[in-house]
Amino acid sequence: MNTPQTTPPAPRPPHRMDPAGGCPHADNARLLAEGAVAPVILPGEIEGMAVLGHDALRDFLSHPDVAKGPSTSPRSPRAGYPRAGRC
Repeated sequence: MNTPQTTPPAPRPPHRMDPAGGCPHADNARLLAEGAVAPVILPGEIEGMAVLGHDALRDFLSHPDVAKGPSTSPRSPRAGYPRAGRC
């Protein structure tokens, strides 16, 4: 019996978050329609993930490879980047 071969879907490009804030509810609805976890580009060209929904967030944060705070970010003040909004 021949089983048809399926090609996995191509990864979607990251959603670029509006630096002016825009409408977060519209962004969340659009991202959630594509899945509970979506790649995003934050203002400042920072790559990240948008995780929508309690179960998806719990699973995401329990993964050992996920940074849990700003001190583990490559753009943290410890890495030479200034803190935003504070002097």
